[in-house]
Amino acid sequence: MMNSLIDLIDKNSVEELFDTSTNEINWIWLNEEIFTDIINNASKAQDYSNDYSSLTLDNINKNAFIELIRKKFKAIGWIEVNQILFTEIEESFIPTTDIETFVFVSRGYFITRMNRLTDELEWVYKAMAIDTYQQLLPEEELEAIYNEYFYNNYMLLEDLIVKGEYKLHQGKWQYNKKNKTLIFYKNNKQRKQWAEGSTISIYNELNR
Repeated sequence: MMNSLIDLIDKNSVEELFDTSTNEINWIWLNEEIFTDIINNASKAQDYSNDYSSLTLDNINKNAFIELIRKKFKAIGWIEVNQILFTEIEESFIPTTDIETFVFVSRGYFITRMNRLTDELEWVYKAMAIDTYQQLLPEEELEAIYNEYFYNNYMLLEDLIVKGEYKLHQGKWQYNKKNKTLIFYKNNKQRKQWAEGSTISIYNELNR
């Protein structure tokens, strides 16, 4: 049954599997609760004679199923985004805590929303650049450090938001979203705490 199920999923497009139009939406979530819905959509689209209605989560290989869906989204240029990160760029999305949820987002939409987020958190990038300049790489210029390590660094933001911290050389930053503060540690000792306030003006002053 599993092999024929794989064949069934392979033969269907993302739009058929999720019964939607990717021209009208920017993101789709997936978890085990809708596996059977996807199978039913695929069966209807292909007018399959096989009966998949008896399939349950117990006899579906979750990892294989997810991997098939990933390939489908990759083929149309969509990307997978961590659900915790996605909550920062899409207010209407509610993350799940009791079941693993996967989020797939159109590339253009993701970049637009991430650019907006990086603009909002520019002070975080610049605070980190200052710490790096003063504590980690004093032999380099501040602007060069900012441009090389921090400017529009999506992976950095993902670490801060999802893991709560980001590491570089002997330094580590922890971001408190609730209090909107950034704490810098060097060799596991707290050295600096930043708030948005005057961070950018301090950066500009140091960069003269």
